[in-house]
Amino acid sequence: MYRVTIAEMPFVAAVFPLGGPTGVATSVEIRGWNLEQMRLESAVPRDAPPGMYWVAARGRGGLLSNRFPLARDDLPEVVEKEPNNGGTAAQRVTPPLIVNGLIHDAADRDVFEFEGRAGDRVVAEIRARWLDSSLDSLLTLTDTGGRLIAINDDHEDTGAGLTTHHADSLLIADLPSNGLYRVTVADTQHNGGLEYGYRLRISPPRPEFDLLVVPSGLTFRSNGYASATVHLIRRDRFTGPVRLRLAAPQGEFEMAPVTLDGTQTSARVSIRARRGETHVPVALRIEGIATNAGREIVRVAAGAEDRMQAFLWRHLVPAQELAAIVLPPPGPPRPAVAAAPLAPPPPPAGTSPPPARASTPALSAR
Repeated sequence: MYRVTIAEMPFVAAVFPLGGPTGVATSVEIRGWNLEQMRLESAVPRDAPPGMYWVAARGRGGLLSNRFPLARDDLPEVVEKEPNNGGTAAQRVTPPLIVNGLIHDAADRDVFEFEGRAGDRVVAEIRARWLDSSLDSLLTLTDTGGRLIAINDDHEDTGAGLTTHHADSLLIADLPSNGLYRVTVADTQHNGGLEYGYRLRISPPRPEFDLLVVPSGLTFRSNGYASATVHLIRRDRFTGPVRLRLAAPQGEFEMAPVTLDGTQTSARVSIRARRGETHVPVALRIEGIATNAGREIVRVAAGAEDRMQAFLWRHLVPAQELAAIVLPPPGPPRPAVAAAPLAPPPPPAGTSPPPARASTPALSAR
């Protein structure tokens, strides 16, 4: 299924940078068609927490562009500076940070150099295709002598929704010694241009998790039960237990607490409706609670649907909400109606009815 719109309308094909830090207004440059005198229609609020936000631009005549995503993060951010293709031209950075970069052409590769210590665990993560960029990233970590420490092309992300090609890269490595190290970003298909932006995070691990609930809509009878599957997406090798609870609405629904241990990625939950019929859907709030390094982490589960691509790949597609509806209780059962005896079928046309059988005399006991 698809929808096609044909018009002289504004269309955003590329954005740079693909996001910005929390606490400040995000300023981006948009490129595409029919974008004269465009402005962001729904800018990301300054106090918005880290995450991905969908925005659009509005231009002359009030026409609205297609929506595009922008990311927010609470790490310091810098913009890549060319030339930084390696050798003496590597760009020096100080983790933790996020680099907003662009692969300009087929020969471009961006090299970032940082100082590390033996035993440090380093995470390098690309967010590009996840943010509608055309980049098919390749990420490598080496020392300054060129010795390979880690490499990654595609990293499967079950929370990527409808992104059909998991082309973003992620690597996690322990540094073998004190010294300088280099992270290199390139496009595996040897492409480049204004649509090939990325956000590169270089930092220690930030163990986190996300939660998705399938299905996104639950149907109950009054005082009845419905079940759902909660999917736990672990970030940066997070291995802690996560306790699930139904936080809202209080008193109207109930769910027994469920805890996922460090190896589980999903759990089946059963929810009971303790109220009568609802005339509109009711929003449910399922929370996951964990502790990492003494810090409590609370995440709200998003509703999602399990969809299949090409009869093989499965995608957890986020929905707008996680909602429930309670149907009215069933009415009283209808009284049983005795069925009338079936009449024998009429004889076929042109035939005589079969002769009546004589009754069988009773047998006398001897």
